[in-house]
Amino acid sequence: MKRNKNKNANQKRTRQQQERQARFNNPVTANDILIDFNAAGRLQGLTHGAGRVHVQGITIDDPRARLLDDGIFMTPKDDGGWMIQSSIADVPALVPNQHPMEIFARSIEKAFGVDKPLFNYKFLQSCISLQQGEKRPAVTFTFVLDADLNLQSCSIERTVFENLKQCNDNDIVRELAKGDADVKRWTDLGHRLHEKRTNDMVQICNNLAVNDNIQPASAPEFPPRPGYEGTDLVHEIMRMTNLAAAEYFVDNNLPAPFKSAQGFFKVLHVSKDFNFDLECNRIALDVIETIIRTSPPYAKISSPMQKYRDFLGLKIMTRHLDGKTVQLNDAKEVSRLTTNFNQAATNQDHTTQPGWHVTWANHRAEQDTTSPHFADERNPATDIGALRKECSDRRMKMPQMAERLLLVNGVDIVMVALKCNQTVTWAAHYDATTALNMAAKRMMRQMKPQTPGAAPVNSPAP
Repeated sequence: MKRNKNKNANQKRTRQQQERQARFNNPVTANDILIDFNAAGRLQGLTHGAGRVHVQGITIDDPRARLLDDGIFMTPKDDGGWMIQSSIADVPALVPNQHPMEIFARSIEKAFGVDKPLFNYKFLQSCISLQQGEKRPAVTFTFVLDADLNLQSCSIERTVFENLKQCNDNDIVRELAKGDADVKRWTDLGHRLHEKRTNDMVQICNNLAVNDNIQPASAPEFPPRPGYEGTDLVHEIMRMTNLAAAEYFVDNNLPAPFKSAQGFFKVLHVSKDFNFDLECNRIALDVIETIIRTSPPYAKISSPMQKYRDFLGLKIMTRHLDGKTVQLNDAKEVSRLTTNFNQAATNQDHTTQPGWHVTWANHRAEQDTTSPHFADERNPATDIGALRKECSDRRMKMPQMAERLLLVNGVDIVMVALKCNQTVTWAAHYDATTALNMAAKRMMRQMKPQTPGAAPVNSPAP
């Protein structure tokens, strides 16, 4: 009996070894790949050896997050500016070049979402994730901003990152309620960074609409999103990090998987005129394409444990920081990824095609002729109210209105277009009512008779 038990145990062990070997040869998940190198020894050498500066910071992630890609720290300056340190987990420092883990990550790059690690989970958690109280290899971007949050300088170096505290948005909200001065300054910084970026985008749109320098009568309030202060702060700092990485690639003539498509639009409100709505869609796409075309390149590196393109970009950058050349395999992968991204992004939007009529008809069936967003449309004290009165006095048709939400570079901008007879004007702002009244001002200017010798009014379309 004992002999049979031993035989069965040996057979079970043999079968398990064969299954492990089969998974190693044909991995289905990242966890099927064996760690066949001294990961702990590599980590010890990187975090306690010479050549890496020690930095500290915090992480702000979802409460359920177990793998942490990035850490931040913000220090106010005496002149009202800020020094911001953004640290990214240095995954390429611990994954041997062309190891089966890297090859597997490359092969399933598109299959996993952002919440699925591309490498062996235990390896990431024990050696790479920026866990609280641990020292881990990182790449740190140090930004110096002036009092108006304009970038003064940026430096990049390989570091050892120590996580002082692992936070989430609920923690941030609790600390704000307690009156924590540092947390209040940090979250205000995130809000100001987003507000500045949004206002810059509004100004670009305003300049594209028509060169008449029409500005809102008063700047509307820009309230923060309560409960998301930590997420917003991390989002803004990571955008700065990715833009700085892209600039590093360009300045040093390095290949990088740049992602050129950064915007799209949503239909919020349609008019009674299909052709006018189609024209609004074309204007919206033109605005987005113009902004993208004139924007700096963008390359993500801030999720190297979860996105292969981020891992690849960080690998190329850190090799260059170490004085090494880009490997041919990595350059080929950059070309493949960039081609895939941009082919997917250049598909013609269906909202510029006649087939959009079905979508338009559905929107028309769901809406009244007046947008629910504009409560003051008939108020004569407003610009849109004055325009409606002018149309009535001239026995013209009431202005038709269409509304689009432009999403460009992580910013939401509302575009409102108006049509009176055959004249179309539009304006864009982060506040829908403000955009409506700016477009009405432009329409009133278009409707005024030209004085002798006056320059013709510019076309509203970009």
